[in-house]
Order: sequence, then structure tokens, then C-alpha cells
Amino acid sequence: MVERMSAGLRALGVVAIVAAGFWIYWPALHGDRLMDDDLEVFANPALRSARGLGQLWLGRAGPDYYPLKSTVQWAQWHLWADGLTGYHVTNVLLHVLGALLFWRLLENLGVRGAWLGGAIFAVHPLAVESVAWIAELKNCLSLPLLLLALNAYVGFRQTGRRADYALALGAFTAAVLCKISVAGAPVVLLLYEWWRGNPVRGRAGWRLAPFFAIALGFGALGIYFQHTRAVAGWELDAGPLIARCAAAGLALAFYAGKAVLPLRLAFLYPKWPVNPPTAVQFLPWLGFAALGAWAWRRRAGWGRPVLFALGGFFCALLPAVGLVPIAYLRYSWVADHLAYLALLPVAGLAAAAASTISLRPLTAGAAALALIALGWQSRQYAGFFRDDETLLTQTLRTNPAAWAAHNNLGLALEARGRFAAAVAHYEQAVQLKPDYAEAWDNLANTLAATDRIPEAIADYEKALRFAPAAPEMHSNYANALSRAGRTADAIAEYETALRLKPDYPAAFYNLGVAWADSGQNDRAIAAFTAALRLEPNLPDAQNNLAAVLSAAGRYEDAIRCYREALRLRSNFPEAENGLGLALAKSGHVAEAIPHFEAALRLRPDFESARHNLALAQRAAGELPDRRR
Repeated sequence: MVERMSAGLRALGVVAIVAAGFWIYWPALHGDRLMDDDLEVFANPALRSARGLGQLWLGRAGPDYYPLKSTVQWAQWHLWADGLTGYHVTNVLLHVLGALLFWRLLENLGVRGAWLGGAIFAVHPLAVESVAWIAELKNCLSLPLLLLALNAYVGFRQTGRRADYALALGAFTAAVLCKISVAGAPVVLLLYEWWRGNPVRGRAGWRLAPFFAIALGFGALGIYFQHTRAVAGWELDAGPLIARCAAAGLALAFYAGKAVLPLRLAFLYPKWPVNPPTAVQFLPWLGFAALGAWAWRRRAGWGRPVLFALGGFFCALLPAVGLVPIAYLRYSWVADHLAYLALLPVAGLAAAAASTISLRPLTAGAAALALIALGWQSRQYAGFFRDDETLLTQTLRTNPAAWAAHNNLGLALEARGRFAAAVAHYEQAVQLKPDYAEAWDNLANTLAATDRIPEAIADYEKALRFAPAAPEMHSNYANALSRAGRTADAIAEYETALRLKPDYPAAFYNLGVAWADSGQNDRAIAAFTAALRLEPNLPDAQNNLAAVLSAAGRYEDAIRCYREALRLRSNFPEAENGLGLALAKSGHVAEAIPHFEAALRLRPDFESARHNLALAQRAAGELPDRRR
């Protein structure tokens, strides 16, 4: 039986882990949005309403089925909206809670040096990506729930309390609803029973059956969502099963190495060529098999905990190493955030090994130095997550061939108005990966924004050659064609975008503009109406719909739309002028005058509004008619 800490030492241990966590992640607490943060939170319409939350639970929104995680994000949005600090603090709090629960689990398992295991996990650099990146809430949230489940199950096996069993099953289900990759936990429970020498048959087997049923059910659901949504239409370049097996072994060895010696960490790692694989690339599997065989022969002693830790390491990583294709494989075989759970068995085994060394003062000093070194490196690494430009620039120092990093750095630079630098990175991205449709599209968008329309059109065509079913790219291409005066071609592209994505308000709006420019008012009215049915809060669509309604002589309908445009955007000189015209043409000249005046207050150089004001004032008798 392992002796427990005194209450005073326990309190000091808690304070040390919490303080270390916040000290490490302090540079990232006020960090900006990174890549997927907009997709997950800040541009996610499902987080804005109760109806959207229902859609998330029903699986009708988002690329994955993580409804509990999405519920927490829904609550965060309603608490903090665009305030970023709250999101970062939540991740750090969940991470340190996970470290504390891991400490508790190691104690319950009888591991000496349990606090050290929790501390290693808290300060390890391989966890930084999961904690400092808002979009990785799923990692930070699923971990405490999973550890709560494991602690409860161990408690149940030690005391027999049914409440602990119910808590274990409920917490595990909640963890799976945050991230399906935790579904390997039932195998860890099997390993626990083996480690304790308990045969799993009869009633013991039935106890674990619900955990396996939940894992298999949600695991199948996760695979379905990955293939039908997350990777739908993507070319992952995952290769045949034999290539994926080679990559999986290399990935497992990579993660083991980074867990032991976390140097040269990167946001994006190179993707090793494994198709076809070489014999050397299967050596990691032989290495793991040899380690397992050696530990099995020593299972009466040190081999048993090693096998337990090795099994936990494999359970945490096998869903993410490419044997089953996942979306991230498009970029690399490995990523720090995919190894978050796998840190636990490594940290636990390290703590157990350190506690067995007899030279206690020397061991304690070495452990303290190791924790300080890990914490210092983690804090330095967390500083790179303060904004996407800093993070991606650092990524390219480590991995200059990271084509996705070039593309995302281009987006960051473009958002800051640095168009020339953005173009250079987009060009580098397509040079490294010529079939990178998103980079061609982003390059074309930047060229269009700088009035290089012919070049933009050529690059949109390249993008569509590699992604012909991308509605946004068809819409962007149509915008450029419209600016080039090729209205008929633009209309055809907008209609293609709408065939691919019928609920695309921006495409309906731009199609309406194109029809209006072609003098097809009835079609323009239909397109603007469709855009507003999908997204009612579009002041430009209301304004343009009003203009074509007015041109068609439907002044009352036009007046209603102009007023709605002004409700949505109060400082809208074009809508003020248009409303004034519609009022004047419908016989309400006196009522029109204040709107022309408002248009001029908002835009003093608005000559059309000045001319219309003069005509209205004459018509109302406020100015003499000076015509001769």
C-alpha cells in the first residue's frame, strides 16, 4: 500500500501544479485567434442560438459529432462572445484539473511518485498545442471526464460501490461526447484488470460490456462523420493499408520520442513518404514488439507496469496514427494535439520509475530540474501561440516545406493588409503542393483584392481544376468574372455554386447583382429574396432588392426594404438616397427630403443625393425653379 501525502503536502502539491500551469500558459492567455478557432467558435452560427445547439446534438452541424464539447463552446460564446481570454483560461483550468485527476488516479493505482506523474503531465511541452489553442477544447475537456471515469472505476473495483460504477459509465460517455478518440478507454480498463490479476469473465466481463458498447457505437459514429463530412471531397494521400501501417509505426515511435525528449516541436511536421513503404519503415513495429516481449517475460516484476503503460500509450494513439484515415492526415502523419492523451502513460511510467531509485535526494533534485526544464520549454513554446503569424513563422523555421503553414500565414498576412507578402506565401504553398486548391483560391482572392483581375481569373481556374465541387471557389471565380465584365459567365458560375450548395446566401446575393446588371429585374428580385430568406440580416441585399423593386415600379415594397436596410445599418447613405427616391416617386416628396439630407450628412460628396435633394425641394416648393 502506497503511503498518502499529508493534507499540508497535498495542498502544496495542488498549488504547485496550478501555479505551474498558469505560469507556463500566461503568454498565450491573451493570444489571438488561430486557424480553426473561427470554424469552431467565432464564425460558427450554430453557437448563436438554442436552435443551433439543438442542431449540434442532432448531428446536423459541424464536421464531427462532439455535442458536449460544442455545448460548452455554446456557453462560452454566450458568456464571452469575441473576448478571447475566457476561452484560453478555460483550457488552462481544464488542463490543470486533468493533471490533478491524473495524480489522483496514480495514487489510486498505488503508483509511488504519483504527484510527479501529474506534474510531468502539467508541464510537458507536448501538451502546449492542445492547451494554448482554443479549437482544441475537445482535448482539454474530454481528459478530466475520462480521468474521472477511470478514477471512479478503480474506486468501484476497490470498494464495490455501485455509485462509483455509475459515475464511471456516465463520465466515460460524457468524455466520448467531447472527443471520440477517448473510446480506447475500455481496453485500458481491461489492462487494469489484468494488471491487478483479475480474470475478466462472467460478471467481470459484463461489467465492462457497457463501456465497450459505448466505445464501439460512438467510434463507428466518429468514423462515419470523418468520412462523410470532415474528409468529404478531400484527397488525404493516405495510401493503401500497408503504407498506413508503416506510417502508424513511425508515428508511434515519433510520439514516444517526443514524449521522452520534446525537442524541435512544431505546429506542422513533415509528412513522411510511405507509399510504397520501405522495410526500414516497419522497424518501429519490431522495436515495440521486442519491448513488449521483454516486458512480458518480466511480467512478474517491472514488466507488468511497463506493459500496462505501453497498452495505454497504444490505446490513446491508435485512433490517430492513420490506420483509419482522419482529416488531419492531409497535412501530416503526426501532430502534438493528437498525442495529448498518450502523455499520461508516459508520465505515469516516468514517475513510477523515478520513485524506485534508492538515492532519494538525488532523484528528487533530478526530478525538480527536469520539471523546471520542461516547464521553461513549454512556456517558451506557448509564447508562439499568441497569434497565427508568430506561430506559423516559427513553424516554417522548423519545417520550411509546410505548404499548409504557408497558406495559413498568407491568410494571416492578408488580414493585416500585407498583400504582397501574402501572395509570396500562397505562391510558395502552390509550388510545394501544386494541387492545393485552397491556396490557389486564396492567391486568386488576394490578386482580385489588389485589382489584378486577369491573374486572379487564371488562378481561380486552377483552383477549380483541383476542386471542381467547391461552391465557394465557384462563387469567388464568378465575382472576378463579373468584375471583368463577363456577366454571363459569372451568372453561370453563381448558378453552379448554388447547385452545389443550395443554402448559400452570398452566392444568391451576387447572382442578384449580376441579374440586375443585366437588366433582368425579375430574376434579380428572386435571387435577392432567396438570399434574404437564408440570411435576413443582410443590409446590402435589402438595399439592392429595394433598388430593383423601385426600378420595377413596386415603390411600396421598395420603401419597406430600404427601411429594413437602414434598420440593419443606420449609416447607409445609399439606402437613404434610395429611400428618398422611392418616396418621391410614390408621391411622398416632403417625406423624401430628410432622407436625401441624411445621405449627404453621411457622405458629403454624394452628388446623386445632392441632385435628388434639389429636385425634391423644388417639387415641394422649398426652392425657386430657376430654369429659363
